[in-house]
Amino acid sequence: MGPSNDTDEAAFSLPLVVEEPCALYPGLEAFSNEYDADDYRGWVEQSNGDPLPAPLALYIHDGRSHARPPSAAQQLQAVEQELRLQGRLFDPDRSLQQLILAGSIASEWGEEHLERLILLLQNSFHLSGDGRSSWCLCLGAQSPIPASLSRLVQLGFAAARLEVAPGVDRTDTLASRVGMLREAGLQQIFLDMEPVVEWLDQLAGVLAATVPQRVRLGARTGAARADYAELLSQQGYRNIGLDWFVRPEDPLSQAQDAGRLHWSLLGYTALRDPDVIGIGPGALSSVGEWYGMNEPRWQRYRSLLAQDQLPVACGVELEPDDALRREIMHMILADACIRVSAIEEKWGIGFHRFFAGESAQLQAFERQGWVEQGDDAIRVLVSSRDSLTALCRLFDRRGVSWK
Repeated sequence: MGPSNDTDEAAFSLPLVVEEPCALYPGLEAFSNEYDADDYRGWVEQSNGDPLPAPLALYIHDGRSHARPPSAAQQLQAVEQELRLQGRLFDPDRSLQQLILAGSIASEWGEEHLERLILLLQNSFHLSGDGRSSWCLCLGAQSPIPASLSRLVQLGFAAARLEVAPGVDRTDTLASRVGMLREAGLQQIFLDMEPVVEWLDQLAGVLAATVPQRVRLGARTGAARADYAELLSQQGYRNIGLDWFVRPEDPLSQAQDAGRLHWSLLGYTALRDPDVIGIGPGALSSVGEWYGMNEPRWQRYRSLLAQDQLPVACGVELEPDDALRREIMHMILADACIRVSAIEEKWGIGFHRFFAGESAQLQAFERQGWVEQGDDAIRVLVSSRDSLTALCRLFDRRGVSWK
């Protein structure tokens, strides 16, 4: 079974930083409470033993979606307990190369709470100096306390991700928010926005006023998306896939040029197959071929930590077929290419024989101009969210809910 609905708190929703669609395969419907903290420990131990252990990415989910949200002090206490438990599992020489703070943690915690948090991270994990360039504040639609924001920059954060509400956010107010972030010393600004027709005329002004390094278009369908994509391209942004637009100097753009762009639970990354550690109620983790989800109910989550237990409530262990299909999906998203010969060599299959039904559909996609098939590889010629989602869905054998 998946996550329990037996709760007197708000309904569970995926953490904001988890990328949809395509980031989670199999999906939450495949999760079972037969998988727990013991399984998680086993996969971490296996990952620690790899000749080249995977890089570590960590995000802290605030758990504030509940009807009775915890205070900053309560959140910090829980985060402290979970970080200590997690830090004991991973070998001390494994470097933490990506860190994301989400929601109210970045926008509402005071300086003393934030300083305590970074100290906890330093005591629990090896923090890579180079990795601090990818420390990001995921603020949503909120604005942080100015003093806390300045302290976060001093502590090492270099980027902020903002949610833009077309029709609500004015260009001048958005520019003011971004100006505050840049004045505090943040070097990179990322904007999430829905492509709404009524807001298209303002987009050029927004880009000129905020100069974001990345723009990510939301999942809303409609004619506006193509217009947004065209305007972003005219303004010098590059679509690396799934409606993510970046500046040419962005590390993700450079990674794509060098063939080092990858896909993870947190979206596009220059880290190769990172182990993703989720902290907080309802946080998702991904280690090797295993996904797990923390207990989403705040009281139950805190109770498990009080008993010195990792709060993993359920999970799924990928079958070989799942891992193969996930690898192909990642190739579609990050490489714009299905490397047929590499898959055949690694998995010991004949690609077109094993994927006979999918290959027939690929021929239809080729006639549409979406792909170009060669002897050793299948090139992906499209980059929009809708088209890439359709290509990934082609290799979905479980009927995952694609949002």
